[in-house]
Amino acid sequence: MFPNATTVATTSLPLIDLANFTNSSTESRLRTAKQLVSACRATGFVYIVNHGVPKHELERAFAISSKFFALPLEEKMKAPHPPGWSVHRGYSWPGFEKVSNATSSKEDDVAVRKLREVQDVKESYEVGSESNPDMPNIWPPEEVLPEWRPFMTEFYWMCFEAAKTVLKALALGIGLEEDALVTELPAYPGTGAGGGDE
Repeated sequence: MFPNATTVATTSLPLIDLANFTNSSTESRLRTAKQLVSACRATGFVYIVNHGVPKHELERAFAISSKFFALPLEEKMKAPHPPGWSVHRGYSWPGFEKVSNATSSKEDDVAVRKLREVQDVKESYEVGSESNPDMPNIWPPEEVLPEWRPFMTEFYWMCFEAAKTVLKALALGIGLEEDALVTELPAYPGTGAGGGDE
C-alpha cells in the first residue's frame, strides 16, 4: 500500500485482543482489561487488535486520505485549519503546527513566539463530531473530493466507538465501573472543551 514505508515489528509491543473484552465472559473481560492497564503502565503503548474498526474501513481511510493529501495545496487550502488555538479542525499544512506545545506562563508574546519557532513538517486533517458547535468541522467543497466528508464523518464515529471500548476496558482494569470514563468525559474549565463528543 505504501511502497516507501518501513515495516515495523510489533512483537516488542504488548498485543491486546479486544475481542476478549467485547465478546467474552465477565472473567475474560476483566482479565483483558487488566492486561491492557498493565501493558499501558509497563510499556506505555499497546498494539490492539479486534478493536471494532474493520480492516476494509481502515484501508479505505488510508486510500481516501492519500487522495486528499495528493491534491494540490490550493485545493487542500479550501478547508484550512482556522487560526488560533481554540478550534482544531480542517487541514493543517506543513509548517502550520509547531513542534513545541510549550507556552509561556507570562503574558509575553515574544517569549511565546520564541517557544514555538520550530515548525512541524507534517500535514494533517482534523475531524470531530458533527454535533459539536464549539468545534465545528471544516470541510472542503464537495467538488474537491466528493467522498471525503461522508466517509470521514462515518469513520469518525467508528473510531469513536472503538475509543469508547478502550476507555471501558481501561476503567474496568483500574477498578472503576466500566462506564466511568465514557458516561461523562472530562470538561476543561474555561476552554469550552470536553463533554463527551470531542
